[in-house]
Amino acid sequence: MFSYRQNIKQELLLQIEILSERKLREVLNFARFLSYQEQPIDEQKAEYPKSQREILASLNQIRETGRQTYGVYQGDLVAEVRAEREQQLASRLGLDINDEDSG
Repeated sequence: MFSYRQNIKQELLLQIEILSERKLREVLNFARFLSYQEQPIDEQKAEYPKSQREILASLNQIRETGRQTYGVYQGDLVAEVRAEREQQLASRLGLDINDEDSG
């Protein structure tokens, strides 16, 4: 006779068989989350900064690759985007913003 735990595992496996690949990934992520939650708090805290350091190191590597490949943008990106957006808005409203600036 199956134990309650074995019945749950069997039912879970049957349900997993009919799931789409996207849903399977969600189930895997949820199972990992549940496993993580069962770890003692001390182990969770010790693991988190390690993962965070790895993520930050990866981001730094991506930034450095971008710098080496494309260089560093010297303009004022925020001001340029703002000016372009104002120009788009003005053209939609039928305004000539050049006349407003000179007046």
